[in-house]
Amino acid sequence: MSHIEPVRASDREAVTALLDAAFAPSMFESSLVSRLRGERRTLWEWVVREQGELLAYIAYTLAYRGATPIGFHLAPLAVRPESQRRGLGAGLTKHTLAQVPLSASAVFVLGDPAYYGRFGFRRISTPVCPFDPGNEHFLALRCEESDETFEIGYEPEFLVV
Repeated sequence: MSHIEPVRASDREAVTALLDAAFAPSMFESSLVSRLRGERRTLWEWVVREQGELLAYIAYTLAYRGATPIGFHLAPLAVRPESQRRGLGAGLTKHTLAQVPLSASAVFVLGDPAYYGRFGFRRISTPVCPFDPGNEHFLALRCEESDETFEIGYEPEFLVV
């Protein structure tokens, strides 16, 4: 039986391996999480654990308007390739979106509108995502669109290529 819990310090190597397996051949996601931790950024992380093994991972960082936090970014979400299509990612997403402070805040994600739409995310035109010209895959939950156009801010570690 699997269960969801916050990431422990002892899980970090296993999280890196999970991210590398899920996003192979890219290592951007594991490097991103490592950089965020190294810079001591505010980071909420959870895993799905089954018989001691990590099967899925999700993280949230702060989203900004200028220097002011306005919510959270969901990224990355990963499930081990051999454990996909079991609902682990969906269960982890639903569980974490209900946690404080996420449950009372705007949450943004750059992802598949069909997948994230199941959780209430919808495409928005403002704020503008610097990684998605046209906001085709930039989605928000609990966010009212602004009449004023601005670019959503990310932690600087997201900008490292």
